[in-house]
Amino acid sequence: MANTYVDSIATASQTDFAFSFSYLKAEHVKVEINGVDTAAFTLVTSPSNKVVLNSGATAGQVVRVRRNSQPDTNLVDFVNGSVLTETELDFAYQHNRFLNEELAELNEASLQIGPGGTDWDAKSNKILNVSTPTLTADAATKNYVDQKVEQIAAGASTPPSKWQFTGTAGANTTYTVTGADVLGDSAYDVSVNGLVKEPTVDYTVDPDTDTLTIIPSLAGGEDIVIIQRGLGIPLTQGTIGTAQIADAAVTNAKLATPYSHPNHTGDVTSTGDGATAISTDAVTTTKILDGAVTSAKISSTDTTFNVGTNVAIGAVAGGTFKFDVTGSTGNVANFQSDNAGGSTALFVRNKSATGTAAILQLVARTGGTDLARSLNMDLNATGGYLQLSFAEGDQCAFRFDNSNIGDLNAGTGAFFPKTNGSHDIGKTGSRWNNLWSAGTFNGSDVNLKEDIEELSEAEKRVAIACKSLVKKYKFKDAKAKKGDNARIHVGVIAQELKSAFEAEGLDAFKYSMVGEDTWYEKIIEGEKVVKYEPTEGYTEVTQMSVNYTELLAFIISAL
Repeated sequence: MANTYVDSIATASQTDFAFSFSYLKAEHVKVEINGVDTAAFTLVTSPSNKVVLNSGATAGQVVRVRRNSQPDTNLVDFVNGSVLTETELDFAYQHNRFLNEELAELNEASLQIGPGGTDWDAKSNKILNVSTPTLTADAATKNYVDQKVEQIAAGASTPPSKWQFTGTAGANTTYTVTGADVLGDSAYDVSVNGLVKEPTVDYTVDPDTDTLTIIPSLAGGEDIVIIQRGLGIPLTQGTIGTAQIADAAVTNAKLATPYSHPNHTGDVTSTGDGATAISTDAVTTTKILDGAVTSAKISSTDTTFNVGTNVAIGAVAGGTFKFDVTGSTGNVANFQSDNAGGSTALFVRNKSATGTAAILQLVARTGGTDLARSLNMDLNATGGYLQLSFAEGDQCAFRFDNSNIGDLNAGTGAFFPKTNGSHDIGKTGSRWNNLWSAGTFNGSDVNLKEDIEELSEAEKRVAIACKSLVKKYKFKDAKAKKGDNARIHVGVIAQELKSAFEAEGLDAFKYSMVGEDTWYEKIIEGEKVVKYEPTEGYTEVTQMSVNYTELLAFIISAL
């Protein structure tokens, strides 16, 4: 474990970074952010050692606090005839020790030759900042290798290079082939006076030195031609890229049945010579590059596109699977099922065990009139209702009944929870404004209650005190919007109601008429977003509330 530096992955706006290593002078404590030294910090030593950045770091930055004991500076200068104190000797020894610690850690973190071998051991770490290779033995980045492979596989590389020379008399004569970049003699075609020569036997090519060597003896004056052929790829392992498929060439007919060329007969299989027509299984997923079949390559005239049974259609990570029916009329996106076995016609499921995105989101058009923006759902099922439910817990479970089918569950057009007495309307931080109702009923059956008792004398005194707590007031948000035209409300202040209970030695929160809730909110793109767990960047909000149904019954007991 490092004892001369400590690395930390910064969170957003983090300024404080603790460290535990010892140091001799304050100026020996250094700070790097993503490998770059910075002096914009303050060293704090009490109650413990830490550095405090002048400006908060960005989330994900690597902040290294390290010790640099100035190896080019003598911290103690000994003088002939002077008294050697213990402090000075200890200080000098400590300086040497710290320098050796720093050197040892630097050596440990460096690239080293493995034990008993001659090869460098990167210890399973990546090697960064590798330059573009120029010699065949140079290290190359993954990006450089990927580009070369893609160029070869897709046929996107530059045309092969050609060099032409006049032969020089003698054996092992050498010629300059500037730009030769493929290792291997067989990667080049060489001819002398039109006669093809054998690689390695008759010639060698060294791309490191850009030289061609003709091995047999020449008389001089021969016409020497060299062409860089590159690397060969077997046809059965090659791939078809988007450049090899013409627009609208992939039709339903070519995927479903064999397509016969008018000038040829028979089918071309995956091992055929390409002289006849295209077989059903000739174009497979191993022959087509990812992304090669684009929307332009698929026929726009076929009314049906067959993909077979049990076919999975997906999108790349972070992508979207989209049906674009722009310009169509009528039922522009029509999903149908001819399965009469009773299975669900359209089944949508989020298969992720940890995903939090909506399973199904229906969004109406934006703009236009209110009617044009409405979202219509035709309930054509036998049960005559739209049901939203959640199998675990009670977060979401309610029904809309279709009033057009008459009496259903002892009511028409009813809106009711799936489970009796288990759901709220609204939530802390997300309240309804006003409620209009022709009538309100609360469950009060004796069979629903227990621990039934008369109010105590202390409770009755609180009830009497509550009568004097009633005041009139206006809500701040209404006042901000309407000014003096904001409506006057009559009620109590929750904090004062809580104090009335505490004055009699009672806990107000044991009674259902007083509540206190905490949530966390943040304005994102002009909209308030509410969380119910502590969340970074969100502001904590705590508010008290009063249940007036319970409170009024409580006050009436004192009349």
